[in-house]
Formats: sequence, structure tokens, C-alpha cells
Amino acid sequence: MKKINFFKAGIVIFGIILVFSIITYAKNTQKNIADSVLRLHVIANSNSKDDQELKLKVRDRLLSEGMNFFNKNMSLEDTKKYIIENNDEIRKIAEDEIRRNGYDYKVEIMVGEFAFPAKYYESIMLPSGKYDAVRVIIGEGKGENWWCVMYPPMCALDGITVKNGKNQLKKSLSGEEYRLISKKNPPTEIRFKIVDFINSVF
Repeated sequence: MKKINFFKAGIVIFGIILVFSIITYAKNTQKNIADSVLRLHVIANSNSKDDQELKLKVRDRLLSEGMNFFNKNMSLEDTKKYIIENNDEIRKIAEDEIRRNGYDYKVEIMVGEFAFPAKYYESIMLPSGKYDAVRVIIGEGKGENWWCVMYPPMCALDGITVKNGKNQLKKSLSGEEYRLISKKNPPTEIRFKIVDFINSVF
């Protein structure tokens, strides 16, 4: 009987160690990924068709005129600093596009750390967790958002910029970390869904 209890206790202890090892590994991996990117979110006023179309027009305007804060030669810290110091310029660009389309929504620019669920972007899946992000909030900001990776530059609509940004991201991560977020790796989604579940529990 004692041997059986000892065996069961060993299984429980092993399970606890395994769970905490997974949590530690997942959190460290997510943090390393988060420390390497800056996300951009354009959030619509509402989910109405018109507001969603307006969101995309604001996005296109920001991408076409945002060469300074999408500059591939800037470091991550330089990009954050530039946006913080010039967020009024970004707001004016967004509001001008809104006025051009006949709306009077105000725009709020927020730069900070925010919690996000796991998301795919350009064959890259970012795991759930906290990320530094630039939020462009249109009006009430109650609609669905469009997002991209601002740093390394992957927001531009042309394939060359996206490819270069992915290569830059690959260089900043370990081989294992990059494989984990690559959509070509089937186990990735399963692993991060397990992490999402664990995060929700704790």
C-alpha cells in the first residue's frame, strides 16, 4: 500500500513540476517575443459597415504617410520614442482622413502595454500575453480592430517590406522561438492554446 501511495505521490509531484515548467517556458517565450515587436491597432468606432470601412481608410492613410514611424532603420526603442513624441501628428493624420470621409469622430492615440489574445498576422502567430502597442482609437472605439506588426516593419501593404520585417524578426528571436510562431508548424497553435488555457486559469 505504501508503495502505491508513494507512486501516486510521485505522479502528482511530476505533474505539478511539468505544469509549472510549461507555464515558465511559455511565459518566458512570450516575453521574448513581446520584447521584440511593437504592434499597431486601429480600432473602429463600431462594427457598422461604414465604420469598418472608415477604419480601413484610416489604416491606409497611416500606412501611406507613416514612413517615419515605419522606418526600417530605426530600432525598436527609437520607434517607440518617435511615436510617443509625435503621437499628435499621427492623430491629426487619422482625423484628417476621417473628416475627408464626412465624419467628425475624434481619435485617441495610446502607447503602452496591453493584453492580447493569440493572433495570426502574415503567417506569424503571436501568442497571447502583454505587448507594447500603439492604439489608434476612432470615436467610441467599440468596433473590431485591424492590427499589424509595426516593428519590425511588417505593416506596409507590399510584400517586400513584410518579408524584410519577418527576416528581421527571425534574427531577433532564437530558432526555437521563431519556429513556435511560424504558421507552418502545426503544433504551434496547439501549444499556445494550452498556454491560453493555463493563463486563463491563473
